[in-house]
Amino acid sequence: MTRLRSLASWAAVALAVQLFAAHAVAQDAPAAPPTPAAGETPAAAPPAPPDAPPAAAPDQPPAASEAEAGPPPAPGRAIERVKSRIGELEARTDVAPAIREEALTLLRAALGHNEAAAASAATAARYQDSSQRAADRITEAKQQLEALANGADEAEFPNRIRSLALTEAQQALDAASGEAATLRSELAQLDTRLRDMGTRATGAREEQTAEKQALDTLESPDAPQAVDSDPIVAEARRVAIAAERRARTANVNLLEQEIISLPMRQASATARRDLMAAKLEKLNKRIPLIEARVTALREVEQAKAQREVDREARQLSAQHRVLDAYVKDTDVIRTREADTVRLVNENKTRLVETQTELARVSDARISAQQVLEIGSIGGEFSELLRAMRSQLPSSTRLQRSIAERDQTLVDARLRRLRAEEARRALQNPAAMAERLLANAAKDGESIPETVQPALEKLVVTRRDLYTSLQDTLATRIAQLAEMNAAERDLLSQTNQLSSLLNSRLLWLPTAEPIGAGWLAQVGRSFTWLGDIEAWKAAGLTLVERALERPALSLLVLAMFGALLAFSGRLFRRLKRIADKVGRYSTDNYWRTPEALVISALLALRSPILFGYAGWLLTQPPQTAEFTSGVGTGLLAVAALVTFLRFVQFVSVEHGLFSTHFGWTERARGLLWTNVVWLKFALIPVTLILGMIHASSAQYLRDGLGRMAFLAGGIALAIFLWRTLHPRHGIFAERLLPGSTIWATRYLWFGLIVLTPLAIAALALGGYYDGASQIQNGLGLTAAIVVAAFIGHSVVMRQVLVTRRRLEIRRAYERREKARAQLAAQEASDAVGEAVTHAPEEPEIDIASISEQTRNLVRLATLLLLSAALYVFWREALPSLALLDVPLWQQTVTVDGATRSMPVTVSNVMIAIAIGVITFIAARNLPGLLEITALHRLRMEAGTRYAVGAVSRYVIAIVGIAFAFRSVGFDWSQVQWIVAALGVGVGFGLQEIVANFISGLIILFERPVRVGDTVTIGNLTGTVSRIHIRATSMTDGENREIIIPNKSLITEKVINWTLTDSITSVKLKVSVRYGTDTLRAQMAILDAVKATPHVLDTPAPGVFFTGFGASALEFEVRASVLQLAHRSTVMNDLHVAIERALREQEIAVS
Repeated sequence: MTRLRSLASWAAVALAVQLFAAHAVAQDAPAAPPTPAAGETPAAAPPAPPDAPPAAAPDQPPAASEAEAGPPPAPGRAIERVKSRIGELEARTDVAPAIREEALTLLRAALGHNEAAAASAATAARYQDSSQRAADRITEAKQQLEALANGADEAEFPNRIRSLALTEAQQALDAASGEAATLRSELAQLDTRLRDMGTRATGAREEQTAEKQALDTLESPDAPQAVDSDPIVAEARRVAIAAERRARTANVNLLEQEIISLPMRQASATARRDLMAAKLEKLNKRIPLIEARVTALREVEQAKAQREVDREARQLSAQHRVLDAYVKDTDVIRTREADTVRLVNENKTRLVETQTELARVSDARISAQQVLEIGSIGGEFSELLRAMRSQLPSSTRLQRSIAERDQTLVDARLRRLRAEEARRALQNPAAMAERLLANAAKDGESIPETVQPALEKLVVTRRDLYTSLQDTLATRIAQLAEMNAAERDLLSQTNQLSSLLNSRLLWLPTAEPIGAGWLAQVGRSFTWLGDIEAWKAAGLTLVERALERPALSLLVLAMFGALLAFSGRLFRRLKRIADKVGRYSTDNYWRTPEALVISALLALRSPILFGYAGWLLTQPPQTAEFTSGVGTGLLAVAALVTFLRFVQFVSVEHGLFSTHFGWTERARGLLWTNVVWLKFALIPVTLILGMIHASSAQYLRDGLGRMAFLAGGIALAIFLWRTLHPRHGIFAERLLPGSTIWATRYLWFGLIVLTPLAIAALALGGYYDGASQIQNGLGLTAAIVVAAFIGHSVVMRQVLVTRRRLEIRRAYERREKARAQLAAQEASDAVGEAVTHAPEEPEIDIASISEQTRNLVRLATLLLLSAALYVFWREALPSLALLDVPLWQQTVTVDGATRSMPVTVSNVMIAIAIGVITFIAARNLPGLLEITALHRLRMEAGTRYAVGAVSRYVIAIVGIAFAFRSVGFDWSQVQWIVAALGVGVGFGLQEIVANFISGLIILFERPVRVGDTVTIGNLTGTVSRIHIRATSMTDGENREIIIPNKSLITEKVINWTLTDSITSVKLKVSVRYGTDTLRAQMAILDAVKATPHVLDTPAPGVFFTGFGASALEFEVRASVLQLAHRSTVMNDLHVAIERALREQEIAVS
């Protein structure tokens, strides 16, 4: 069967290969006669070949196959023979159906192989013909290219254009624009083909090798042969094998012809591309000339018409004031139209520039892909790729331009609508003139009869002007939309190329490792850095630009002055907050955010000036490279100082770390001291690196840049050594002996300390750009980690404050409850009545819910930190792109359309992460709810327990749904499975569902609560836990009894403590006939009342219930406060009654 499947499927694969090859050849060679499709008979072939073997007699195999008849027949004849055999076999009725189907399957596979062989032969012939004709086509293309290069008619072209009328010039412009669009499309297709040809040789050779190996296996005498019991199947198999051999041989020849012809076809395609590019360049030069001619002719016509209109308008406006006012309003509209026409003409040039830039970036992306496909990239290619990246347009500028043009587009559409409304109002010039004159007559002004006809002419002129304005605005709208489309395409291409280059250039060297010439580069760099005139120019530019923005400059100075003036107050406020932290009466959660904001304000004091100065120096218009470099360096210094000052102020005395987060004084002081000196050490390093980054001089990167990297790396290594050392660092007291972090402390400590030194070594080794990108990434990573740490600590502080308040409140509640019970007991003793006690519900374990909350906070912090770092480093590290490798395709429906979406490794990882989050959240969510919300509501403990339990199931269901959705499964795909499961549940899982629903009823209706004493059948115990399927109960022998929830709903249940914990005790006493019943009754009652734990209310009683067969029968009734006292009271009652009757000499029977 494996062999059969191979024969049946190989034909489809081979045909697909032929289609690809035929498409490639069709671009290089003239169209070949069509190959007949499967099931068709070639036009020139007869219905049945004359040499076709005769039909076999019944129960006899057909004649020997063409594989045994000497040389193989031509593909066309082989196809006809197989078709004939298929027809004969389908017509036979004496063959078993199973045998006929198996033989037909083999023959149809043979037909497919023969058709593939025919297609391969035709494609190979076209490859050969294309190779033979390629030289002529190359020569012809070169001749045309030389003719274009000579430009014999280019000198005369402007003269010919100047002789064209407006209609002819417009037609020439339309024709040239259409031809240019066609050439651009063909050039894009040729570029794609040439890129495919560049890698096709290797692929074709690999395919040919695989085909030859398959052919050798097919022809090998050691190949396994299928043994067929029926001769018809055996003959069909021989035909199929021969056809497969023929198809593979033809495909090997096809691939050989493709490989042989590939260089000539590449040369031919390259020549055609050069010719098309030259034609397009020629058109791009001619189109502006034609556009200029069209614009000039239109302006001449418009000016001529305008002069005529102005002359007539001036004549009319002199007749009356109304006419003069109307003419002036019309002139305003005409000015607007002229401005719109000017914008349209200006945007034509911008559109051409954008399209040219788009073509350049597209070509650069193709070139970059071709370079990167080479594999090993040397210094020359590295420089080429870096030059490509430096010449990319700014993505930020493109996004801003698109957003601004979107708003302009909206305004243009609104203006066109207003013009349409105004033009529609002027449809009837006579009516409009009458209305205007009527308004003028209301003011008592006389209107001569000649004014109305003149005004009607002016109305017509304005209506025509609005029509022209509409057309111009329509042109502008289309132009703006086209420019936005071009810039969006340019933005997409730029982002793709930038991402591609950034991912590969990170690990490419930009310079030679340091050597003998490095010191010379350093000296030259210091000369650049010490240029006094350049620093003076930067200072003057800073002052000039600050004075150009007086309001903003004053605002920045005011903010700096305010922070400087209020620094002392902020420090004092920080100390007052610290004094209130930890005290129940003064501490609350908002103390920590307030201290965080104060620390941030203190950190912003000096960075405001650095940042504003840097921003001023980097604003347009562009200045000297040194000046803009100083601005870039100041911006980097502002970011660095903001971060380090913030860490400095959260670690001051009475700050966040010591007072709010519980750091020791030694750890806080150590961090503060080292951050202070690190800040002053890194400021010059950061300024120099920022200045060098903005410079185009390579010697600055190689000289001073690498020295700055080295200095910064050493400073950071010393800082990390002193602050993170496992024995005397800031976390020394927090490392728990025996933990994984403690066991690996020297490993992670060494890696962290060596990281900045390794980055400096990269820069010294020539990988300056890579080291710079990694350094920036690690700096932002450090900021993200610090932010995550502080955020986690702030939330944990809230948990601590809430837990402390909850514990104190519980202590107050217990004290008040004890006082109330004591007062009630004293009042009861005064009146001789027992106090009724409601059953106590178990309290929530505060330590447990606090631990659950901490677990959730840790999980949330870790997930947010991991997500932020993954998103940040995704573009920098190409290895992370492996997570986007598709594993399978999933069909999804989006907006009613069905499409195939890949499910990648990252999708699976997200699904696993969601599953882990769901599991942890379901286990720990009740604690978080209790800490954050439920303890504030007036809920009983049982109700809070029910809310927490239901929340677990909701979290589990939602989490599972999102996990499946992340790997491509949505509700539309699983609803039938759910329906089927519903049917299965209805028949096979009804008990589980019944227990589940009963559990929900118990949780919310609460007929049974945790802590209640219940009796179900002959089982009595205390409810210890209510699960969603069953309830746990502990009996008197401390055994755990599992009761299905359904039993608690459907069966008879005695809840001894549902509303009252008091229970009744009954026992029977029998005395001998002849006993004084009154004396016996009083003796028993006195004994019952004297028994411990028997309540006075309800009062105990002794009742004479009847005459037994041999004794008088009494029933004793008493009440006890708790069910746990029943056994003790029963024992004590028996002992006391027996003793009291014996003392009264009353015999018990």
